[in-house]
Amino acid sequence: MSGSGRTTGSARRPNDAVRAEPPTVGTGRVRDPLATEVRLLGSLLGQVIAEQAGRDLLDLVERVRRTTIRLRRGDDPSLRGGLVDELAALDATRAEVVVRAFSL
Repeated sequence: MSGSGRTTGSARRPNDAVRAEPPTVGTGRVRDPLATEVRLLGSLLGQVIAEQAGRDLLDLVERVRRTTIRLRRGDDPSLRGGLVDELAALDATRAEVVVRAFSL
């Protein structure tokens, strides 16, 4: 693994956070600089979560994030119920990490 957090070789693909990184630093020629900055900050947060709490917790945070976005676009009782069940099943330590990730 290189210093940028990217994996080398074809054995492992970089995680979602690393793949979300903009190809270059700076937003001078970008059509939507705010969106680029938000993606970069999300990418950095994802890398920190993966490093500090593990890939499985990053996957959980991403799953919760994507599910809540879908629910905001249109309520789906079964999807909402699945999310509630998944979050209710978390132990206190994992639940705290999820809450901290979303508070950042």
